[in-house]
Amino acid sequence: MTLSQNINLLLSKFFISQDPKAKAFNSFYRELLQSDVYEKLAFKIQGHPTKAYNLLTKENYSFLKEWLKSEEIQSILDYGCGLGPTSDLIEGRPDILLTGCDFSKAAIAHNQLKYPNHCFLTFHHNLKLHHHCDSVVCLDSLYHGFDQGRSVEDNLLKLLNPVTKRIILIQNFSNATPPILSARWKVNIMDITSSFCQLVEDWNQELLSTEVQEDREKYPLLWGTITREFRHHQTSLEKGFVKRFVATYEKS
Repeated sequence: MTLSQNINLLLSKFFISQDPKAKAFNSFYRELLQSDVYEKLAFKIQGHPTKAYNLLTKENYSFLKEWLKSEEIQSILDYGCGLGPTSDLIEGRPDILLTGCDFSKAAIAHNQLKYPNHCFLTFHHNLKLHHHCDSVVCLDSLYHGFDQGRSVEDNLLKLLNPVTKRIILIQNFSNATPPILSARWKVNIMDITSSFCQLVEDWNQELLSTEVQEDREKYPLLWGTITREFRHHQTSLEKGFVKRFVATYEKS
């Protein structure tokens, strides 16, 4: 590891220790991992391959799994990996080396135990991660902590390195669309806002159920966070503030 990489890791530890969001995510993930009700509903609504938290639909998971089957993929940076659903999707590809990074120590500790053949790093998103992966997976993580003064394109480029050839980006955009990047990149963009609307509606209905209300007493942070997030998504969608996209990139 180079001197600059070591300095980056030290800075990352400092930023994480000072970031209240990182601490909040630790507590959130600990409750999520204990809730059987969340696991059941997340599988029912979203088809999670494992205990995880993101905004992917069943169709998004199917698309991602197909994208990951490419023989060109040998190494993956899973940026904002959370509890590691991407690792489950490549279970049949032992040849792929996955590097997952997240600013939640709880998530990384969970992944290191569950997926010992992959590499997981606690890393703060304010810094540039030095990696040598040929593919990048970014699921609802591009906006976390990035400098708001930078363009979406600049924030995406921050994740790439000279050997990166493929990218998949799934997330919401406010008053923007996924970046095109340079002429060297072939990009395919799909608007999946309608299916996201259905996902939000399904979750908001389940959050009113007796089952969730009873589980909320045991895991108030988990269900309080999910309730606030999906109410926010519903309002943003109703007012037309947000659209959701899948964008794939291949370098020519």
